[in-house]
Order: sequence, then structure tokens, then C-alpha cells
Amino acid sequence: MNISMYSNMFISYCQNKVGTLPADVSDFCEIIAIENPHRRITSLDLYGHRASRKDFVLLKLAKAETYAELGQMELAKKLYEEAIARFPSETFTHQMYAIHLVSIGKLSEAERELEALVEIDPTGTLIGFDSLEDSVLEQILISLGVLWGERDEIDRARGIYEKIIELNPNSAIAHNNLSNLLTEQFGEHEKAREHYERALEIDPDYADAHFNLAILLTNNFDEHGGAREHFERALELEPDIVNAHNDLAVLLTNNFDEHEKAREHYERALEIDPDYALAHTNLALLLSKNFDEHEKAIEHYERALEIDPNDSTPHVLLAGLLMHHSNEFERAREHFERALEIDPDDTETHYFLAVLLTEQFGQHEKAREHFERALEIDPDDTETRSSLSNLLENHFNQC
Repeated sequence: MNISMYSNMFISYCQNKVGTLPADVSDFCEIIAIENPHRRITSLDLYGHRASRKDFVLLKLAKAETYAELGQMELAKKLYEEAIARFPSETFTHQMYAIHLVSIGKLSEAERELEALVEIDPTGTLIGFDSLEDSVLEQILISLGVLWGERDEIDRARGIYEKIIELNPNSAIAHNNLSNLLTEQFGEHEKAREHYERALEIDPDYADAHFNLAILLTNNFDEHGGAREHFERALELEPDIVNAHNDLAVLLTNNFDEHEKAREHYERALEIDPDYALAHTNLALLLSKNFDEHEKAIEHYERALEIDPNDSTPHVLLAGLLMHHSNEFERAREHFERALEIDPDDTETHYFLAVLLTEQFGQHEKAREHFERALEIDPDDTETRSSLSNLLENHFNQC
């Protein structure tokens, strides 16, 4: 870490704790600015003999960073843990330890310190982050933003990303992460687009930003050509982004009628991740609808359900295939009924199950129940209303 920045963080800490600088804090800051780490340790030891109790944290953290600079990581770790054990509610110790852990690549341990920091101080106060001259500081703030996002603290996550961009307008990852929040949590798609595009101005080879912008363009702007370009660029940069293969395949089949190419991308996604349930479902739909490969489609639906038996969609699609192409009506019924256990308010499932019940099982009363339930959910469904009317006329003598 930049020594002057480290010194400034300690000064900020002192100001935050006591309102004014302690008389000897300037001496302390001079010590931690000593470039030679061996001399710095000696001076810190001398300072320690006259340090007050409230200087304990400062002293331990300064020595910990110095020993880390000397490559004595275990000793540095011990000093950090001593400071935390002595003052476990002091956010600054967790903050500095997290920075140290990020700087040596121990991200999971750093995340634990960040979690402790957030638990202690839910307002998210960080001390001394007035600029981002050091990439480690930026990384710790990014990690904090991710942590808050995972905890659904979306306003705090947004605030931290906006703060990073204020301090470092060229942080591509902050622009990308902020865009993710804006589109997924706040519905601010125009603003999200601006930040994705800014991320790509900064780093044209940022695969995640290409992928995320592609999703935004196709889902929220109907700009399918632009979306395709960004999906393809993401895969040029990182060929194994499994979601990009799946989402590009959906785009190719739905908007470009390029079914063969879509099939290649689904199959590539499944080479990368054989347990990707959504790709099995999407490939099955493509095989059935565009290649008449119904048996192979059934295999992929069944595999999707092995992986995720609680997804209603493959149950419904498999039931339709069994009903219309395999004449396996009992199995079709089982899958429709399982789909309704998972999603009781799916009108299409009620409709198709009703059709199956009346046409193949002669269970007109049960069929009537499902038609009527579908209309309770969606009273404007004219096809269901017409089918119910025919059922009533033909089997219940009601016109």
C-alpha cells in the first residue's frame, strides 16, 4: 500500500475517534512514513513504550503492515488478530485487516472481515477512503459493494459503486457492477446502458461487460443485432462463459432463425457444464420444435429434471411432448400435475391439463375445474373460455 495513503488513513482514524489529532499523532505519522521497514519497526517499538491505551490499535496495525511488507505474513496476521481480539468492535481494525488480506490475495478471508465490519457498523462507514490511488483500496470497496449486493443492501451497494466512480472514473468494474444493480434492482435501464458502455470504453476487452450489455440490449431495448455482437465478442474474449453460449443460442433461434448455430452454442454450453439445467431445457425445445428430434429432446428434458426437479418449465414442455408426439398420456398427466404443484397459478398448464383430461381420460369434471381455475387467474383468456364453453355444451348440456 502507498505509505502516504496509509498515513492519511491513520490520521482520518484519529480524527474520527477523538475529533482532534492527539498530540503525538504527528510523530506516529512520521514513523509510519519511514521507508526502511526495519527502521520503521524499531521506531514503532520505541513509540510503543510511551503510547497510550487508545494508540494500541494504531501501533499493532502499523507493525502488522510493516511485517507484511517484510514478508513475515504469519507475524503480521498475529498482530492483526491481537488488535481485533483486544478491540473486536473497532471497525478500523477489520477494515485494515481486510485491505491487507485483499493485497495478498486472500479474498475469502477478507470477505469475512468485511462481513464483521458490516455487522459492527451497518451504516458502512469506512475511514480514510478519500481517493483511490491504490488498486487494493478499490478492490476492497468493490468487494464491499458485492457483499452488500448479496445481502440485498442495494442502496448501500449502489452508493459504494458510485463513490468508487467519483474517486476513480476509470474503474471499469465499478461501472459494470453499478450497471448490474441499476438494471436488476432499480429498473434504470438507460443509466445502466451508459455505465456498461463506459466500462467498455475504459476496457474494450472486458468480457463480462460485453455479456451484461448484450443481455440488457436484447431484453430491454430490442436491439438484437447489437446484443449479438456483444455476446459474440464476450465469447471471443472468454470462450467458456457458459451463460453467454446459452443466451446467444436463445437470441439466434428466437430473433435470427439460425437454429443450427443455436444448437452448436447449446451443445457447447453443455460441454462446459453438463449440469446446466436451463441449457438442457432450451436445447430440448429447439430439438423438438426445429429438428423434429423428439426422442433426443425427451432425454434433455429428463436430464434437466434430474438436475432441478423443482423447475416447472421442463415439466410442462416434456408433458406437451409426451402428449403430442409419444402418446404417453399418463406420463404427460404426471408432469402437468407436478408442474402445478410447483406453480399453481400457471394458466397454460391448467389449460393443457384440462385438454388432456377431457380428450384422453374422459374426466370432464376435472377438466372443467382446470379450465375454470385458468379463467380465475386470467379472465381474458379467450381460448380457455372457448374450450370451457365447448366442454360445457358437449358434456354438461350447458350452452
